[in-house]
Amino acid sequence: MFDAQIDPSEAPYVDFHAWFFTPASFELIALELGVLGVIDFHLVERFPTEGPEFFAVLRRGRPHFASDASLQQRRLALLKGTLMDTREQIGLLLDNRNDAPPLIEGFIRRLDEETVLIRRLHEQTAHLRDIAEVAAWTRKLLRPLRAGWLLLLPIRRSIARLRGRV
Repeated sequence: MFDAQIDPSEAPYVDFHAWFFTPASFELIALELGVLGVIDFHLVERFPTEGPEFFAVLRRGRPHFASDASLQQRRLALLKGTLMDTREQIGLLLDNRNDAPPLIEGFIRRLDEETVLIRRLHEQTAHLRDIAEVAAWTRKLLRPLRAGWLLLLPIRRSIARLRGRV
């Protein structure tokens, strides 16, 4: 149809877009575009309507998050929401809301597992930071002892020679 539109002034308007969004997938795309700085908007609210349509309210300003972890958590929640929205729409098509295809259930389970793994990774990173901090503090604390030990090296060698060890 697009190629057939040679002279737009003579032809009637034909809408060519074919985008498909679920509420969560639209919010995820808006979030990613805002974080990347492509758009200067963030989603404030969304409202369901009849059937598969929804309204979204956008406001100026990029999305802000307290930390990278909270951004990642929001991304995962929206990805999971996209699968849940798709599940609901498939249920409407099948005329049975409780009968979700196993593939989508598998994706949701996998997202749950990955969310747990990411949370554990963040916890382990925090523990490693604590360990590194304690190690640095211990090194700093032991510096004077090490210096004293090195100062006593000639005396220790002399004692070892007297004992016949050297």
